[in-house]
Amino acid sequence: MNAKNAITNWIIDALLFGIFIILFFLDLTGLDLHQWLGIGAGALALIHLLRHRKWVGSVTTRLFGGTSNVCRAYYLLDLIIFGGFGVMIGTGLVISTWLNLALDNYEIWKGTHVLSSVITLLVVLMKVALHWKWIANVAGRFFKQPAQPTAVPAPVCQPAAVKNPGRREFLKVMGVTGAAAAFGLAGGLRSLSQLNLGNNSLEQNGSGQFQIVTNTPSGAAVTSTQPTAASQTTVMQSTAAPSAATAATATAEPAAVPTATAVPQPVTACTVRCNRGCSFPGRCRRYTDSNSNNRCDLGECM
Repeated sequence: MNAKNAITNWIIDALLFGIFIILFFLDLTGLDLHQWLGIGAGALALIHLLRHRKWVGSVTTRLFGGTSNVCRAYYLLDLIIFGGFGVMIGTGLVISTWLNLALDNYEIWKGTHVLSSVITLLVVLMKVALHWKWIANVAGRFFKQPAQPTAVPAPVCQPAAVKNPGRREFLKVMGVTGAAAAFGLAGGLRSLSQLNLGNNSLEQNGSGQFQIVTNTPSGAAVTSTQPTAASQTTVMQSTAAPSAATAATATAEPAAVPTATAVPQPVTACTVRCNRGCSFPGRCRRYTDSNSNNRCDLGECM
């Protein structure tokens, strides 16, 4: 591979990695730009695959014989990355505002989307660690811009003997990519921790009772008040004691004494349909702000 093609591949891979990291920061880009960047990352991944189609075809035909274990490991990593991008783009389109599908299991689709991106980023970091010498060599030639470019080795299974970059170059490559990947992973794990994989969420109102809030794709919420296990135990104990006292009174007196029945009072409580407190439409496709207070209407008292 000549120097021009190597530098072109390096630029494509650097852009793909940079966009991939930015996609983890939904609060920074917003939902619309996030979706367009996702399509752009998929296009760059496809271009990367097409530019390496000869290598892919050669290894595929000799995968189970006639190639080295190192080459098979590279092939397996690339296959995982390709599958990860496919899952990310597929699930991203399903939950996108472009299709605007009414999904009963929206959180599962979103969880699959985020989890596949985290796994893919880890595999990409492993690929960078295996190809750091090629990355350092091409980066040095790209930024120095020599007058007479020479051939630059491609990240093949068994690279030819070239000038080996030192420890400083290794720290530069892995330091930059590792720091960017760490920030991306932090954003992805935070998104996973905020997922609610069930359709129902349990919220406590002001009277100490719990309300089951069912989140629907249209943004509406259905609430029902149910006592907790502790309150049920208290009610059972309070009803058991009067029963024993009533039985004792019945044996002592021939006439039955009516017991007072408590009339339940209507409970007026503040209902919050979504307790995530979103202040920016980056994380929620149901974000609305009709009163312009920079908070989602679903998270305010109704």
